[in-house]
Amino acid sequence: MEPPTNIRYNDETKTVSWDSVPNSDGYIVKINGEEKGKVNDINYVVSFEESTNFKFSVKALGRSLYSTDSEYSAEQTFYYTAPQGQNYYKKHQKPMNVYVDSDFIFGIQWKQLMYIQYQLMMITHMKLGKQSV
Repeated sequence: MEPPTNIRYNDETKTVSWDSVPNSDGYIVKINGEEKGKVNDINYVVSFEESTNFKFSVKALGRSLYSTDSEYSAEQTFYYTAPQGQNYYKKHQKPMNVYVDSDFIFGIQWKQLMYIQYQLMMITHMKLGKQSV
């Protein structure tokens, strides 16, 4: 199987795209030498904390035990321009509207954080008690 070709980057949409590889079962993206996991589409949205150069390559995955994955495409360097205000959102947006419904049920809601590709939430064990007057 041949590696993906025609790799291009659109700084306005922050998207790297490539031509589809026939009979592939998805792609593995590599950014700055680190595999980012499988994608099923022929584009990948990148996000960094600040403006920077980044190196990008991608390989096609074979569909069956009898077809092998391609090699990685030639590594290409692109320039990512951080959106205006990105650091403000990174530093200031936090979950809000935390509430407790009962002794065992709670909920957390928040607005979609701008310029963030994914969000991670960690919940630790808390003991709730009733306050007496």
